[in-house]
Amino acid sequence: MADGPNPVLLSFVKHLPEESVVKKLVKSGAPFREISEQASLEWKQIAPVVSSDAPPTPDLVRMGYEAWYKDADAEDRTRMLGWLNMLGEMALDLAEEEEEELAEEDG
Repeated sequence: MADGPNPVLLSFVKHLPEESVVKKLVKSGAPFREISEQASLEWKQIAPVVSSDAPPTPDLVRMGYEAWYKDADAEDRTRMLGWLNMLGEMALDLAEEEEEELAEEDG
């Protein structure tokens, strides 16, 4: 388990809104798998509305994207998808690496 925030993941979340749930998880040093799953959830909420003029969905509001969404255009939203994807993949890689190390220690 992480002893604190991972510096690589911190570099990814600097592009996310301060209120983003996944950003808060990274800053708190949450488990990597949890971070990966949350990044995926946030990606899935933004992807369908990349080109939308509709107000933010309740899920986006709940996940901390309300203010960002209102000011973001399609290019900003597409860029956010990239950051969330990279964050999720990196956190998943770290989780799997950590799990393999734990299995080796137990085995």
